[in-house]
Amino acid sequence: EDPIFHNAFSVSGENRFDLQLYKRPKTGSQIFQHPGLVRVYCNIHPQMSAVVLVRDNPYFTKAAADGSFTIEGVPAGRYTLTAWHNKGDSVTQEIAIPAQGQLTAKPMSLDASGFKPMPHKNKSGKDYSTEEKY
Repeated sequence: EDPIFHNAFSVSGENRFDLQLYKRPKTGSQIFQHPGLVRVYCNIHPQMSAVVLVRDNPYFTKAAADGSFTIEGVPAGRYTLTAWHNKGDSVTQEIAIPAQGQLTAKPMSLDASGFKPMPHKNKSGKDYSTEEKY
């Protein structure tokens, strides 16, 4: 519903895309084909950004405010459990899901205290202009 021009793009590996210039009523979408982290920016507005984590399996969740989480329907077997935050490192642990019952993972901790936002380049790899054009 935004009447302002935007140009969403990403230069993230195999998930690169460029929706070109658009505003209401035009919309755009992107389907990601490759797992990994996709950083999305607007080529006009340097303050606009998003992060998309593309998974190659259906087993994921978002932690509750207290840090607890549940991942339903994971078949019995050995897995690598990864906790990730876009402003911090990821941590992993090896887990074994039993055939019956549930697993309680060891506590995992993420630290984003050292996060420093970094300016990014536009889709041409250049600094953003300080003049608004749209």
